[in-house]
Amino acid sequence: TYYADSDHDGFGSSTDAGTIYCTAPNGLVSNNSDCNDNNVAINPLAQEVCDANDVDEDCDGMADDADASSLGKSIYYADADLDGFGAVTATGALFGNPPAGYVTIKTDCNDANAGIHPNAQEICDANTIDENCNGLSDDADPAATGKTVYFLDADADGFGDANTTGTAFCLQPPLMTVNNTDC
Repeated sequence: TYYADSDHDGFGSSTDAGTIYCTAPNGLVSNNSDCNDNNVAINPLAQEVCDANDVDEDCDGMADDADASSLGKSIYYADADLDGFGAVTATGALFGNPPAGYVTIKTDCNDANAGIHPNAQEICDANTIDENCNGLSDDADPAATGKTVYFLDADADGFGDANTTGTAFCLQPPLMTVNNTDC
């Protein structure tokens, strides 16, 4: 039994019922294992490659992420809060076409809060949260916004020294005040 091989890749069409001959006529082959006989790059000996259309290049019934032999996969990490960053502690998975909610970066220090990630703005807050995941928060982070300028109040009378320059802090330090009117 011989099968049509329209793309001339050595594999006959899997949809061809075949015809019995004593010797193979030109353009026919003795197997019918080609899942796409119109494309020479698709046949049982082709390499599976991850692509946007999930083409089964090697005719094994599996394409891209479903096929363990696929080339072109990258490591992706789950992004639970969908802020574009996977958790620092995330374990990666190989995908050619990742499902929604997976990213290639795992630098999020809090993947349960979309407002906390490496590109977030560090802001002064009562809980001293590290919003930008750089290991520093509030007064320790020079990039923090929302700081107030305080002046030294050495005598603790509520008025800062008029001869000093202020320093910006998120939280008011001891012996400091927001004005500098003490003569």
